[in-house]
Amino acid sequence: MKEKQKKEVEYRHHMKFEVIARAIIIVNQEVLLQRNVERDEFALPGGHIEEGETMKQSLVRELKEETNLEIDVGKLVYVNENFFEQEGQEFHEIGLYFLADIIGEPPSKLESQESHIDFWFIGLDGLAQIDLYPSFLRTVLPEDAKSIFSDIEKHIVQKGDEFRIE
Repeated sequence: MKEKQKKEVEYRHHMKFEVIARAIIIVNQEVLLQRNVERDEFALPGGHIEEGETMKQSLVRELKEETNLEIDVGKLVYVNENFFEQEGQEFHEIGLYFLADIIGEPPSKLESQESHIDFWFIGLDGLAQIDLYPSFLRTVLPEDAKSIFSDIEKHIVQKGDEFRIE
């Protein structure tokens, strides 16, 4: 085996592969975010897709478990291939981002059902100022929200803070 191929195989072997679904819930120009309490980092709500579960089923389950919210999941708008390192572990994460609506009246404050995260509504114009991951969301999400997500799907490849839309 060539040295380059050997390094690529070794690199992939140590990388953790994950598939997640995330919800884009916008109410009055504010987006619902979950914050990792320990790291003070934000992400869109959602989580890992479980075996036998569709992406949309995953989002409904995750939001119910974490916030007790019921949601209606809409169209897929982003597919994100995210390569990053966290606490010494390399990750290759496939993120599937869907528009979603809260069923019923949106609460003014959400109570987290899990101690390691809490939830915030943050203005779209303030996303560039917070630690939101993946970082492409800091600029792409507010731009797409202004156009009411008219560009239906985007495939985004991100390594570190650098990303490209394919």
